Amino acid sequence: MTDQRYHMGYHPFSCEFYIEVVDVEKPEFTKPKPLRACQGKEVGVGEGEQCGGKMITATFNKKTKTNDYPSVSDVSNDCCGPMSCSDFPGSNGMFKWCAPQV
Repeated sequence: MTDQRYHMGYHPFSCEFYIEVVDVEKPEFTKPKPLRACQGKEVGVGEGEQCGGKMITATFNKKTKTNDYPSVSDVSNDCCGPMSCSDFPGSNGMFKWCAPQV
């Protein structure tokens, strides 16, 4: 960095400086709790998995690197354990997932 002010014009000098940034909030990152999976003889899908709505499926073609034969199908699965099939926020019923009963 060179000071270009008029009074420094005859003898400009370079300056180096370091900036230290301190985060005053000191955020704490926590690991999310594990999702509930089906136990033992329970039948259905676990927490966070799709249980209803629509699903798009396609076959990936490695040669052309495109998705071939896309299709939309209905999904209808039961949730295992104490969970219910709920609308995913913002999906307007197009995607439902297993979530703990509130």
